[in-house]
Amino acid sequence: MTIIDDWFAPLVSLLLSLAVTWLLQTRFANLIVDRPNDRSMHTTDIPRTGGLAINAGVVLGMIAAFTGTGFPFGLVIIAGYVAVLGVSVLDDILSLGAVPRLAIHLLAATLLVTELFPVRLMIDSAMFAGLLITVMSVLAATWFINLYNFMDGMDGFSSGMAIFGFAVLAIIGFGAGHEAYGMTCLVICAAVAGFLVFNYPPARIFMGDSGSIVIGYMGATMMLWGAAAGTVPPWLGILAFSPFIFDASYTLAKRTIKGDSILSAHRDHFYQRLVLSGVSKKTVLWLEYGLMAACAGTAVAIAGYGMTVQLAGCAIWLVVYSGLAIVAERYLRDRIH
Repeated sequence: MTIIDDWFAPLVSLLLSLAVTWLLQTRFANLIVDRPNDRSMHTTDIPRTGGLAINAGVVLGMIAAFTGTGFPFGLVIIAGYVAVLGVSVLDDILSLGAVPRLAIHLLAATLLVTELFPVRLMIDSAMFAGLLITVMSVLAATWFINLYNFMDGMDGFSSGMAIFGFAVLAIIGFGAGHEAYGMTCLVICAAVAGFLVFNYPPARIFMGDSGSIVIGYMGATMMLWGAAAGTVPPWLGILAFSPFIFDASYTLAKRTIKGDSILSAHRDHFYQRLVLSGVSKKTVLWLEYGLMAACAGTAVAIAGYGMTVQLAGCAIWLVVYSGLAIVAERYLRDRIH
């Protein structure tokens, strides 16, 4: 495959996602509806079926990209994808409890990790070290699957993060000569971009769990695959998605310290609190886009350097995030009651 020839696959993904999203928010707008409540950031009923369009774009785009060249994923990873998608669709329809959802997420993460990455380490290294890496990787993958869902609460937000994050992985993948990896990430970007056309504020459709949870699974897949193949160091994958990772992790830690439930719905994330403080949704969204772009640019810029430079870049961003959290907390302290 060549990069130029393979633009056909992301174009297919983009156009299909665009068409299906349009159908879902016009002809099938009442199929599954997100009704506003006291924790919502919207005030009118909005269809939340956009994840179906994203998944349709990803699946057909992958078929277009890899038919005749060998599919990059085995049945185990595909089974995890189907399981996560299935439970997410059921949750959008039936509002399943946290336990069955988390059980499926853990199962899918376990299938993903044991297929892609640490089994090789368990053979090549001490058994205990390999087992520890496996467990930590499963927990990290499960956390990423769920944190993406936690952060899906504002028009154009989750879809924007997906485009920036997977674009970084695609650029680094192509730069490393791993075209199958880069093309997979590019197909995901294109599918989400088709949805974003109708999800940009004021949103006419939401992605729902069938979008956010599955994007989390695909993100975990690509970060683990990139690490296993030596294509994308894990810390660069984390940096690419760090606007979501930091906000979700910070908020979880804060709620845990306060004794609040980490499973119940809330509006404690920075982006939610900024909107509640009176900042417009579009302003908050573009501030977040700017942060995403800065992290993406940093990740791409340092990808060609050694591990020392890469880790130093990530450490600088950790300091930046700490400073931003302090500034945001001071700003929000007297503006939300």
